[in-house]
Amino acid sequence: MVSDKEIAERVLQDVKDHYVEKTPGDLIKIDIAEKVTLAEKYVNPLSILNEEDAKNLILQGSLEMTTYKVQQGDTLWDIAHKQDMSVEELIQANPQLKSVDKLALGEIVNLKTIKPLLNVVVTKKVVYSENIPYKTETVKDKSIVKGNQKIKQTGQNGERQVTAEVTYKNGAKIEQNRIDEKIVKEPVNKIVACGTKVQLASRGSGRFLWPSSGRVTSPFGRRGRGMHTGIDIANSKGTAIYAANSGTVSFVGRKGGYGNLVIINHGGGFSTYYAHCNSTLVKSGQSVSRGQKIATVGTTGRTTGPHLHFEVRVNGQPKNPISYLGK
Repeated sequence: MVSDKEIAERVLQDVKDHYVEKTPGDLIKIDIAEKVTLAEKYVNPLSILNEEDAKNLILQGSLEMTTYKVQQGDTLWDIAHKQDMSVEELIQANPQLKSVDKLALGEIVNLKTIKPLLNVVVTKKVVYSENIPYKTETVKDKSIVKGNQKIKQTGQNGERQVTAEVTYKNGAKIEQNRIDEKIVKEPVNKIVACGTKVQLASRGSGRFLWPSSGRVTSPFGRRGRGMHTGIDIANSKGTAIYAANSGTVSFVGRKGGYGNLVIINHGGGFSTYYAHCNSTLVKSGQSVSRGQKIATVGTTGRTTGPHLHFEVRVNGQPKNPISYLGK
């Protein structure tokens, strides 16, 4: 209650202004959902509020008790967080709880929520920007080795300006409708070139390089009851091992009977194996050039003496390295 009609009208306008200022955008319309009637009557002078207190009373409203049914996985903290309450307030509102640490599925929990004295509905025109995600486009490129890719154009998000009609109730958004859109910046597609070039071992010099010096002590082929999937090149421990061709290191580490092993992917389905290494000088993912030192001869794994076990594989199948090595 306030002292006169003029102050009452200012209080109602102050409440409206509060929600206009609280929400973004240009005002389209504002309404008080309830029918408000101003009436004059005799009251105790001590109950009369000034303009500011009357506005705050309407904005703050009063507490109302509602309930919530406990769902699977709920905790008091979760419920309090969702309802914008503290855990202490939730516990005080629920003296009937047998345990504050464990809630039963389906249990009813009391909630204290604010019930506004008046509901103010504000509709505004809001203009905002949003990203337009770029798309990724793939193209074939015969200059790139098959299995490899290259980014030819970096993707960039576009930008869209959106005009929307947004409705708020007591400052909270309850509805939004787009009324206009304008492209400010078109997105730029990311273009990825996928290689189609088949790289043959006979390209370039015509052969793979010999990966190390020494004597071939065990050829490719049947050996006893098993299959020897490469050739053994014997030499002293620490002798240099070189990449037989350029490529990308796909594996470095210890692997069963191979001991310390380096695998290089040369593209086009070709890969080479360098086993029993004493030390390795490259890392997985590293690009190496033809003739680059990658390891040293050793005796790691299943071996009777220092040597390099060298394999050439095509699409994962071991081939006779002699067929690919220079004379």
